[in-house]
Amino acid sequence: MKIKVLIVNVCVVVSGGFSACTQGVMEEVSMLADRNVNFNFDIVQTRTITDASNATAFVANDEVGIFGVANGSEAQLVADNLRYQYSGSEWNGEALTKPQNETMFYAYYPYDKSINDISFSFSVNENQEQGYNSSDLLLAAGSLDVANPQTVNFSFQHVLSLVEVTVSGLVTDEKVTGVQMRALKTATVDLPAGTATADVSERPVMIAMQAIGGNKYRTVVPAQTLKANVTRFVVTTTHTVYQYVGQTDATLAVNGIQCFNVVLQNTLPVPETIYADLADLTQENIRVVGDIGDYYPSGTDDAKVPWANEWFDYIAGSSTDNRKVTIESGVLSVVTGDNNTTWYKDCVGMTVNGAPNDVYKLTFKAKNTTAEEGKGRLKVYVYSRNIGSNRIFQIKKDDEVDYSSSVDCNLSEVDQEYNLVVDFTKVYGGVGNADFVDDTSVLLSKSRERYSVIFCCYGTANARIDISEVKLEKRE
Repeated sequence: MKIKVLIVNVCVVVSGGFSACTQGVMEEVSMLADRNVNFNFDIVQTRTITDASNATAFVANDEVGIFGVANGSEAQLVADNLRYQYSGSEWNGEALTKPQNETMFYAYYPYDKSINDISFSFSVNENQEQGYNSSDLLLAAGSLDVANPQTVNFSFQHVLSLVEVTVSGLVTDEKVTGVQMRALKTATVDLPAGTATADVSERPVMIAMQAIGGNKYRTVVPAQTLKANVTRFVVTTTHTVYQYVGQTDATLAVNGIQCFNVVLQNTLPVPETIYADLADLTQENIRVVGDIGDYYPSGTDDAKVPWANEWFDYIAGSSTDNRKVTIESGVLSVVTGDNNTTWYKDCVGMTVNGAPNDVYKLTFKAKNTTAEEGKGRLKVYVYSRNIGSNRIFQIKKDDEVDYSSSVDCNLSEVDQEYNLVVDFTKVYGGVGNADFVDDTSVLLSKSRERYSVIFCCYGTANARIDISEVKLEKRE
């Protein structure tokens, strides 16, 4: 399928149901001698803005699937995922004898031979760098035409949302090498209803977008609401990696275009509140790293730096034996290993791109579950990674006067809330210098400064520590 879309000045969101109609060229299925039903295919042009020639069109080797349901009953399938392929000038597919009962027909693109029901799951490709057409789900419905009772006319509708990102504000010699979008990728498709509903039970993924020229990138995803205060886009350039965090919720409409402008050198938005999203996670979502150096590469090798709001599990030494990390119902549980009396051996944490140049408060709940499992201890610090150097931001308990490099939390068997303060304007002066200095002059822009909130879980063997409700927000 070939898609050409003209964007003029601003993008508008356009939506429509199966009743919508507009221009489009009918492509007639080639006639076979034993066929009693003919299918015609058309695409409703609802993503163009002003110019009717900027249309969505089928190209050679595109394939669609067709279901036929007699009398509206799923049990009476008269056409079961029939495959039709476009040669470039005509459609060819399986012959179908005209049903004797009243029948509704449903068509979809792209064709998938594994689909065996008029309700199914559809996922867009996570890598759409080479094109998003194979992910651009189209649906149509039709019945035998009254004027021509041998023919079914299909008018396909886009049922996903098209997202376009324009990147600007690059410095001299800096070029964009890729853009990724954080979004839900799977939808439940209901052919009779003509809908594709995003599966909100799944974790959002990073989707690589297609470059279309002029630092513009596009992708298609199920219609959904992009949450505020979490990563929305990640822009990789020849210099570094940038993060775009949405300040407000953004709604992606069915059959619509949503445009975003990402201005790199204006310092990407840093939210007033940063949530750790533990409620959305399972342990499968945590990146496992063997060494903190693997997590924060040295030198200019910044393309490997993980995306914002991503949790990681850092393990080292023999403490890995019998060590477990689980997440259930928004609670992160760490069971320490057999040999874990050193605080820096086992850590879990969350990385965020875009360190704020301000004072923030860090709140969370934690407990040592039972004495029988061992006595657990918890140390918290905020680790900074700038290009070419590492730093630790100063931190303290809210009721204390002096800052330090870390905070020890005395755990009990009952959940306690901990209130810490992080000053992102002052860091350690460097290796071997224990004094905090005002180091903001050497920090790069907020978008280039990555930091991790790190929880060091240690203590006696097999101690269990529960952490929940992690939140970082600007201090008033």
